[in-house]
Amino acid sequence: MRPLYFVHISVCFPSWVIVLSVCIFIFGPYSMDVVTGTYFSVDIDSINNPKNIFVDSVKKMLNFSLFNPFFLIISMWELCLISHISLCDYVPMYNSTIFFDRIIYQVGFLQLMVQSQILEEKANILSQSFGFIIGGYETTSSTLLVLAHNLATNPTAMKKLQEEIDSVFPNNSPVTYEALMQMEYLDMAMNESMRLWPPAPRIERTCKNAVAIQGVTIPTGTLVVVPTYVLHRDPKIWESPDTYKPERFSKENREDINPYTFLPFGMGPRNCIGMRFALVIMKMVVVKLLQNFHLETCKETQTPLQINAMFQPKTPIKLKIVPRTPASNQERG
Repeated sequence: MRPLYFVHISVCFPSWVIVLSVCIFIFGPYSMDVVTGTYFSVDIDSINNPKNIFVDSVKKMLNFSLFNPFFLIISMWELCLISHISLCDYVPMYNSTIFFDRIIYQVGFLQLMVQSQILEEKANILSQSFGFIIGGYETTSSTLLVLAHNLATNPTAMKKLQEEIDSVFPNNSPVTYEALMQMEYLDMAMNESMRLWPPAPRIERTCKNAVAIQGVTIPTGTLVVVPTYVLHRDPKIWESPDTYKPERFSKENREDINPYTFLPFGMGPRNCIGMRFALVIMKMVVVKLLQNFHLETCKETQTPLQINAMFQPKTPIKLKIVPRTPASNQERG
């Protein structure tokens, strides 16, 4: 795993404390490097190379406006229309060309796709590549961002998680996949964070066959929207729904949770195809982060967290990161 680059921070404070925008300086570059390395076979080291053409193009492509025609179509018509629209139609042509010419033709499965398709399929391949970025980069970094905020604002939960990390990986030992996936409290902490702030605030499915549910008939072809964010905070389902309580997902309580009321990755045969991969890379970075640092709030930390119409924090999340020392490990974690 690539090491975390905490030394590359633009805003520096005394040696015992650092205040930073977590998503921009840590989780964003980490997610970017994972996406480019695994999906496109490209090693860009984005935190040390912020001017990399790939990094710059992706940031511009993700700089959406609610007045962009793509989002206006979503808001005014059924999402099923999007199946006839190429995402690259709404990405600036300059950025699309750079993305394709500089990235697609590098070694990787996308090169094989291009070689096996006619020229007219270039736009479709580009659109699918953009989909990989949206699904792998933005959702991962955002989920890690709100998890860091939840841990910083709930120090008791963070301490329990650090105790588990120190027990499973003593003396800052290397992280192994087998041990990582057996960490119960890490799983609880992540699930509760995704309940409060699901990676996808809504899920859409098209009804293939007409069905009647509690007297309501859903015709074939109807677009059904599941408001995940609302479902995860329904007080009829969750006690104190706005409170961060990882214990909801303990082994004792997990059996009482209806699986269709907790949908961070969707459900059924069309759930998120990258779910397991996303969980591994997120758990990995959380363990490496908390092995070496404490997360704390500072005067710039927004509490409670407020979101905008795009379900993004209204202001950048800033936290205090305190390096863990042997003494602090014994006292606090």
